[in-house]
Amino acid sequence: AVVSTQSTGYSPVDSLGPKPLQDGAVTLETASESATVMFGDDKVVISYNPLRIDVFSSGELQISLNARGLLTVETQQLKPSLISRVGQSLSNLKSKAMNIGKSVL
Repeated sequence: AVVSTQSTGYSPVDSLGPKPLQDGAVTLETASESATVMFGDDKVVISYNPLRIDVFSSGELQISLNARGLLTVETQQLKPSLISRVGQSLSNLKSKAMNIGKSVL
């Protein structure tokens, strides 16, 4: 960062560098097994199954997430005790609603 010598205080510097991306400079290509995002000489390839993300700069691989395909993602599962409590609560609500309906008739 460059600090201005003026008495008004700090003067920010552009962080994008000399050539920021222009509108339309980013392209997206999708396929059944992957998607590729390209911007200038750089690109990101996202493979779906197994999940893998490769980042390229000037055609050279810079970093790869899950390159060996060993990353696993588990879905969140409810505990059996919570499922039974929810079921009991729904059953109780149904019974109460039925009783209210009978008392109204």
